[in-house]
Amino acid sequence: MKFSKIIWISILILLSCKKESETLLTPEKIFIGQGPEDIVLDIQNGTTRILASCNERVKNKPPFSEIVALNLETNQRTLLTRKSEPAFLKFNPHGFYLQIVNGKKLLYIVNHYKDDSKINSILVYELNGDEMTFKKEVRSDLMLSPNEVCALPNGSFYFTNDKGSDDLIFEQLFNKSGGSVVYCDTDGNCRYAEEKLAFPNGLEYKNQQLFLATTRNYGLFQYDILDDGTLTNKTKISSINGMDNIRWNNENLTVSVHPDEIAFVKHSTDEKFHSPSWTYLIDIQNKTAKLLYKNGGYDISGGSTSIEVNGYLYISQVYGNYLLKVKLKD
Repeated sequence: MKFSKIIWISILILLSCKKESETLLTPEKIFIGQGPEDIVLDIQNGTTRILASCNERVKNKPPFSEIVALNLETNQRTLLTRKSEPAFLKFNPHGFYLQIVNGKKLLYIVNHYKDDSKINSILVYELNGDEMTFKKEVRSDLMLSPNEVCALPNGSFYFTNDKGSDDLIFEQLFNKSGGSVVYCDTDGNCRYAEEKLAFPNGLEYKNQQLFLATTRNYGLFQYDILDDGTLTNKTKISSINGMDNIRWNNENLTVSVHPDEIAFVKHSTDEKFHSPSWTYLIDIQNKTAKLLYKNGGYDISGGSTSIEVNGYLYISQVYGNYLLKVKLKD
């Protein structure tokens, strides 16, 4: 083979490889703070930012319990200032939700006291810029193991109990469907809306409908909401197993998935174990799913929430300290 021909073949191969690499997912790690389990979008002064609910869950590490704002244009990180909190409050956020109620931005936050009291609650703050002002705390005997919360425009809300008690071993062996969805009205009166669920997890709301992602029910469910908060007309719109939190992507939903539950449990006990992280786009109308991102846990382990913004996917995680930014294929 002539030398010139070899050169041209080499160039073509290089160009082909370059074109292929440009279509691949190219992840970027953005430091946000320990344990960014849940994320939501917020528009502040015309700038899109992500709010992250951060809480260090690894024992023997320095505590970190904050709501952090990430400017998507500059990657600047800002810890939101909390005001007017009662002295007794122990702030350990988990799932959270941003809703406009009577013209005000309100954050509804699942809170775990993480002490001998074993108190769980929903905290409500008014969000103004980089400040969040405490408004109220809702407690209920039904807050057994709250995971995610979803507020309605009238100020009422739903939350998921991922299990029926705080005894994980008992739940795994004897009460695998001990989870529930609870409805709380604007006065803080709470009642069961759905029971006997296998690790219910993410929640979303739109147009008088509630959407529920479950980890072990092999189901993403849709409900109609009656005026009193009752859920009716339950419909399964996806059968993916291992689902975590869900967020809107136009008229569809993105859902983070733990495809290997055993690996996720191992990861929760030792960061050296990798937990695969997948993200799907769920077409609500056609009840179909498209895989947006798939990783064996090396770029991010235990991915818990995924949000798409301008062609990029932002993925949070339960135990690490960064968000993963992924350029999606066209």
